[in-house]
Amino acid sequence: GLQADFGIMLSWAIKEAGGEIHHDHITKEDIEKAKPGQEDKRLVASLVKELSRYDRIITHYGNDFRYDVPFIRTRAVAMRIPFPHYGTLKHSDTFPILKKKFRLSRNRQETAARTLIGHTEKDHLDGATWRAAARGNAKAIKYIVNHNLKDVRDLERLWNAISPYVKIGGTSL
Repeated sequence: GLQADFGIMLSWAIKEAGGEIHHDHITKEDIEKAKPGQEDKRLVASLVKELSRYDRIITHYGNDFRYDVPFIRTRAVAMRIPFPHYGTLKHSDTFPILKKKFRLSRNRQETAARTLIGHTEKDHLDGATWRAAARGNAKAIKYIVNHNLKDVRDLERLWNAISPYVKIGGTSL
């Protein structure tokens, strides 16, 4: 569910540069007690609070016109959760760096990690797992959380491999 007017957030993970991973996930209680369309409100609020700890975030295909940031911003604004305003948090995206500075068959994070780092922890989500997690299935939620943890570890390694080839600017979230 990557369209924020229909989908909900199931999990998030942020890895501090060289440090630990912070994460949260939806619970069956969140789903059962929330108003329709606000099942992920607690989760979105916890992510926005976590974002306030950083001066820059790194995503892959997550900047404007893409997925992560517009989705999170939309969910937060729709539920009246204060989202960081323009200029308060810097953002870098590995996708445009790969597209401009490297030549890969696909600019997916997984392809870049395999090619430039030599491996990936990436696993794949199927629709059945996603839907089960959205209904509060604990096993499916655990799978998605583990998927996200692997994803942020890969992203950090990818960022470290490609960031020396670009000027790191001050793009705002």
